[in-house]
Amino acid sequence: MSNLNSLPKFKDRISFIYLEHVIITKNNNGVVFYNKDEQNSPIPIANLALLMIGPGVSISSAAIQEIGDSGCLTVWCGEHGTKYYASGNGYTSSSKNIMKQMDLFFDQKKREETARKMFRYRFGENENIDGLTINELRGKEGIRIKNSYKDIAKKFNVNWKCRSYDPLNMNYGDASNLCLSTANNCLYGICHSAILSLGYSTAIGFIHEGHQTSFVFDIADLYKVEVSIPIAFSCVSEDNNKSMNNTRIKMRDYFNDNKFLKRVVNDIEDILS
Repeated sequence: MSNLNSLPKFKDRISFIYLEHVIITKNNNGVVFYNKDEQNSPIPIANLALLMIGPGVSISSAAIQEIGDSGCLTVWCGEHGTKYYASGNGYTSSSKNIMKQMDLFFDQKKREETARKMFRYRFGENENIDGLTINELRGKEGIRIKNSYKDIAKKFNVNWKCRSYDPLNMNYGDASNLCLSTANNCLYGICHSAILSLGYSTAIGFIHEGHQTSFVFDIADLYKVEVSIPIAFSCVSEDNNKSMNNTRIKMRDYFNDNKFLKRVVNDIEDILS
């Protein structure tokens, strides 16, 4: 893509597809995947925001080229999407927006204003946060998330202890924590796609710092209490044996049904305006 004129079309894409234990290749009809029975199915990459590649996937270079040219972000992840490993290139070659993002980051006053704007998204306009420092707002946010876990778990009658997971072993933890990891990583993937589609950097965060996906965490945190936490706990309450898979499916359906990608793109543009 040579310019930003077609970026609004990205808002209307469907959210993501997760594949594991398949072969992805390119044929005359486009990009397809073959399952263990050697049956092939097309991947709608022209209308897809994110392709999540799980364990046991073999993908050809021709398929990767086609996916990249279409503007679909490819993310290599763990089983059920619970761990992020790597991702493909961004959607646009323009540096216009990343220069704007850098200007906001390196100007201390603008950086703080941008961080405050994101905290207002989280707390809502009815809560007065004027006069609080950024560190105080971080602490207030931590309390909000902790209380949200407790309240939402109670709503779905889920036995909740605390948020506990091992980033090196995403299969560690109880059903609630595993489903939260699955839901959050689906959310990270969509936010990652939206950020790159607009030509911004995932590394230049305003609240989170020091990570290649700091800005992804900044944006994803706007939606966790509303989206990923309730979906994760609802799936735990329904069926522990299939809760992780159901979490991923419910996240995908929520993104599609609520045109969530369009909302994320609009919020990012508003925050960095």
